[in-house]
This record gives sequence, structure tokens and C-alpha cells, in this order.
Amino acid sequence: MNFKITPFICSFLFLLLTGCSRGFSDAEILEIERDIKVTYEKDGWYDINVTLVRESDTQLTGFINGKKEETEWVTKYDYFRRPYRTGSPKEVKLNLKCIAKKDIKSEKSFWECGKFLK
Repeated sequence: MNFKITPFICSFLFLLLTGCSRGFSDAEILEIERDIKVTYEKDGWYDINVTLVRESDTQLTGFINGKKEETEWVTKYDYFRRPYRTGSPKEVKLNLKCIAKKDIKSEKSFWECGKFLK
């Protein structure tokens, strides 16, 4: 039997092998970025920037940047040595590494952000 590989068969095999990935879709990546942003906005962070990049089909890596205003409290004493507290606003910056992973079997994904992620 004489079997000849044509360009049509090669392109079909290429699409079959590369197109069957069950990893993160572009819509899922945007959904995870939005979920991370909403989670940190609930904690009072603003001006949040989330960036995730495909490291493999089942893993994303990236970072989150943001800002938050906190009050720095200082205890002072009046003329009669009675303590009182005064505060001044201070801007705190957020810069964390984020990862997202997807389980192929269950099609579920999870994300985590923290300073000490590897």
C-alpha cells in the first residue's frame, strides 16, 4: 500500500495536534484577571493593574500592582501629659506575584497571589 502525505494531511494533523489544547482560553484569562481585581478592590485597593501571561497550557504567571491609603496613627501627649492619637494618611503600594493553574481533568482553575510564590 502506497501512502502519500499531502500538504492537506500535514496541515490537518498540525491543527489537530495544536488545536486540541484544553488549557486556558483568552476569555478565561480575562475572567481570572477581573476576579483578582475585584477581590483586591473589596479590600480597599485602587488603581489595580493585573497582568497574567501563559507559561504553559495549564499555568499562568503574572503580577498585580495597586495602591491603598492607610492612616498612620501616632500617640502624642498634651500639656497635661494626657495621651491622644493623631493620624496622617499614608499611601501603601501593592506589588505581588500571581499564579493561576488549571486542572485538565476537572476543568477547574484557581489563582493565588503573594510575595513569596515561586
